Amino acid sequence: MNGPLTLVLLLSMALCVFSADKERPKSGSIAFGSKNKLTASVVEAKNTSKAFVEVAKFVKPAVVSVTSTKIMKTQMNQLYGAPFDFFFGPQQRPNQPQQPQEKEYRQEGLGSGVIVSSDGYILTNNHVVEDADEITVTLFDKKEVDAEVVGADKESDVAVLKLKENFNSLPVALLGNSDNVEVGEWVLAVGNPFSKKLSHTVTAGIVSAKGRSTNINTYENFIQTDASINPGNSGGALVNLQGEVIGINTAIMSRSGGNIGIGFAIPINMARKVMEDLIYVGKVSRGWLGIEMQPLEKDLGEALGLKSNNGVLVKEVLKDSPAEKGGIKTGDVITEVEDIRIDGMDELKNLIGNMAPNTEVAIKLIRDKKEKKLKIKLAERNPEALGGFSPGTNSDEDIVGLQVQPINSALMQKYGLSKEETGMVVVNVKSKSPAFNAELREGDIIKKINTRAINNADDYREALKGVKAGQSLLFYVKRDRTTFYVGVKIKDSKE
Repeated sequence: MNGPLTLVLLLSMALCVFSADKERPKSGSIAFGSKNKLTASVVEAKNTSKAFVEVAKFVKPAVVSVTSTKIMKTQMNQLYGAPFDFFFGPQQRPNQPQQPQEKEYRQEGLGSGVIVSSDGYILTNNHVVEDADEITVTLFDKKEVDAEVVGADKESDVAVLKLKENFNSLPVALLGNSDNVEVGEWVLAVGNPFSKKLSHTVTAGIVSAKGRSTNINTYENFIQTDASINPGNSGGALVNLQGEVIGINTAIMSRSGGNIGIGFAIPINMARKVMEDLIYVGKVSRGWLGIEMQPLEKDLGEALGLKSNNGVLVKEVLKDSPAEKGGIKTGDVITEVEDIRIDGMDELKNLIGNMAPNTEVAIKLIRDKKEKKLKIKLAERNPEALGGFSPGTNSDEDIVGLQVQPINSALMQKYGLSKEETGMVVVNVKSKSPAFNAELREGDIIKKINTRAINNADDYREALKGVKAGQSLLFYVKRDRTTFYVGVKIKDSKE
């Protein structure tokens, strides 16, 4: 370091000596500074900066910190009751039976929320408050208030809280219309990344894309943004430059767990519909069609004689479903619902799910290369049933390549399962995936992964939690009347 620094200093001295030998310019003969003024576009950019400031001031009071606490209890055997028991073993004492002790500890999680009413209703993510025993909300003025869960919807990852204290003049967020969001427009993300010490952090970015699906939730239509979103931001606000909340920040895509410029927010229109159902009805009511579907790939579209790949292919019609009663058949290609063009499975799933049960919908489809129109009355979707839609809801399906569902009446009928059967049923296997390479099949029942018994979706999700490339998993599977073990190797994406 000393060499380069010394060289620079010596060079500066030589220049000074050289300049001293020259005649100095007359005072005032040099025009300092540019005469060029800011262009209109630069001034407009400065105005945009001021807009950021005003929006941040407007939104921050309506964003809160949400701390969820889970009380965990474990049992411990009291092996040593006296100081010397450690060395000589426990001594038998009259009237002192060895009983397990229960130890309690608290596990805290941090997220964000948005105040949506002056009396204390708060919109947040389900995963922020799921299974919490205690919930504390920290307001903009640092006041801490206990809250309770009014309702939660796992399938969209939306939850509604209510402050336990009485309020009537809380700052309330302005809710926008996410249908009007455009790719490329400026947005701000407001939340509490990492800790309450960083509460009400504001970051800026643009809307990178709309209609994104990540297979985190059953119902997804994410707004993608490059505004910085980090752990603790979940449940916070994504707002436009009018100060309107257009989304609820939910997830990021990351290799390390930190922000890399790919964040996802639930559109406020979807979140609001779920919120109002939870508050006014006590549950989320969704329309149900009763089909299993698959995407239209190029070769499949050509084989079906279609002119384009728009739409979804019906691969199964569930018995006694609205689809069966309304005349939909296996092999049909659904192209429009209520004059809205269907481009893919997620679009159809969200469109039907956002409709109320008993709604009569107009469906346009192609059957045997001919266009056909049907009127179908939707039923109410049962979250415990197959739901008429694939893929499944587990967030780890990509790493294994399985789509699984809990056993229900529809699956029992489809695969000939008994009422006493337990486990998760494979409803789809992704081609060339680890599960595909291990020769797992549709209809297989996953009974155990490694040492964990699989009885429900939570068991399955926990068994795959934290699994990384390079690991091998031991699956215990039932197929027809035979049970067997199979190893599933999670390969690196480079392999």
